[in-house]
Amino acid sequence: MKGIMEHRLIIVVLAAMVLVIIPLRLRAEHPADGVYDTNFGALTLEVRGNKVSGSYPHDAGKIEGVLEGNKLIGKWSEAPSYQPPRDAGEIEFVFPPNFKSFAGRWRYGFGGKEWGGDWHGVKTAAMAEEKVIGDWNTTWGKLTLKQTGARISGAYEKGNGKIDGTIQGNIIRGTWSQPPDYKPPDSAGDFMLVLSVDRNSFSGKYRRGFAEDKWDGNLTGTRSSNAGYEIVEGAYMTERGKLTIKQSGSKITGSYEQNQGKIEGTVEGREIRGRWMEAPSYKPPKHAGLFRFAFSEDRKSFKGRWHYGLEEKEWRQDWDGKRVE
Repeated sequence: MKGIMEHRLIIVVLAAMVLVIIPLRLRAEHPADGVYDTNFGALTLEVRGNKVSGSYPHDAGKIEGVLEGNKLIGKWSEAPSYQPPRDAGEIEFVFPPNFKSFAGRWRYGFGGKEWGGDWHGVKTAAMAEEKVIGDWNTTWGKLTLKQTGARISGAYEKGNGKIDGTIQGNIIRGTWSQPPDYKPPDSAGDFMLVLSVDRNSFSGKYRRGFAEDKWDGNLTGTRSSNAGYEIVEGAYMTERGKLTIKQSGSKITGSYEQNQGKIEGTVEGREIRGRWMEAPSYKPPKHAGLFRFAFSEDRKSFKGRWHYGLEEKEWRQDWDGKRVE
């Protein structure tokens, strides 16, 4: 009898453990979940449904709010009282579709008209996956950017100025400077640029000097056609199944469904030229070759062709695609 009772007890305990574990596994991780490096320290976010909670080290801070699409609206609160007007207030964060960063703002108290400052951050695992090199038409005139890894440098026409900074996710932060002395408070200061999803434009702010209390003006820009390539990253439905393209500057990689296929190449204007490869060998002459894709003006579709092997020869069947997401 004792053995039977022990056996039943074990079954009950195991069943209880399963009931606890299953709900935990059923909670799908939201792309906004994680740790962000922000100007108020490391911010940890957790999303359940559309409810967001978080914590950060500055005065044992907490946030809570509601996620509406890619916009978080909520409140911050800090020690010692966690109450307004000095220890709590409103926040607004806007995320890009991949939720690898955010640009936001905060204020003391609730219902005010003026914001207290910026609150921006980048996921600690996020890298500078997108290149921003090339010419941009901006409110400071032509801006030419150079990039080495996450490091950004550049020169702009207004005042023969220059910038130096870093890119994380879709945010570039750094300093600007210009003649006569390239020094603050009048000839140098901070800037922050928030890139659009397609990396074809940015909106930003700048200030004179390096105080953190306010911004002095706006800085906006659009990519010039002189950059030499378009942004074509995305998913497309093709004759070979779904094709997912990833882009870093003018470099392209991708994968498609047929025979676990892969592509790699470069973008010139709105055209990709490169190599396709498929299982089992991923080698020519039968399992690899060349391709060319010519994209529409809105980059929502392309007309393509391909051939076996890596030497120029007669192009074969069409390989067309339409953007699906």
